[in-house]
Amino acid sequence: MNSNSIPDLKYVGFEKEKLSLHLLLQMVGKIKLGLMPRKNHWWNITHYVNQQGFSTSTIPITMDSVIFLLILTLLNINWK
Repeated sequence: MNSNSIPDLKYVGFEKEKLSLHLLLQMVGKIKLGLMPRKNHWWNITHYVNQQGFSTSTIPITMDSVIFLLILTLLNINWK
């Protein structure tokens, strides 16, 4: 494998980790879904892949311009 290729992602043996990640991303999505104004086809409720894991765009809490950002860091997780 050269240094520019993406490693294979094995599913066998990682079923629990895949389910945990799926549920965490669903929870983050539900938080954002509850706080964001509705847009066409809910395109504003996406997760973004970054260097450390996943993140959201800014999420408004109140009408007073208070916002927050959720970041799910997967860098230092021991999967085995």
